Amino acid sequence: FSTRAKGGSRDLGLDLKFYVANPSSTTYLGPERPVQAPERDCAFCINSTIESQEWAFEKPTVDLECVGTYNAYGYGLEGDLPDYPAATGVAQALAQYPLRRVTYMSGESDVCDTPYMETNR
Repeated sequence: FSTRAKGGSRDLGLDLKFYVANPSSTTYLGPERPVQAPERDCAFCINSTIESQEWAFEKPTVDLECVGTYNAYGYGLEGDLPDYPAATGVAQALAQYPLRRVTYMSGESDVCDTPYMETNR
């Protein structure tokens, strides 16, 4: 559930914590995306492997097929936004995000679709 109040929850004396479990997509807060290693294998899908990797982030190149839509809401902060960020504005939402207590959780089997990855390398 989500709670919003005029002036913010802290102004009301509330200490809210947000837990996002098994999100179906990741909304990146900027235009950069992780650069995938070309030699990935099935170990790439293990949570401990993902968090132990050193990741580089870059803005996709203009020759990418989806360069005009990759940053649309659901994966980025462009295009049609839900009510709260649309009303708040992206700049304000980005300024408020670090002030929130948010924990993302993902089950070990929810990280990758191994059969899909094996057939679509």
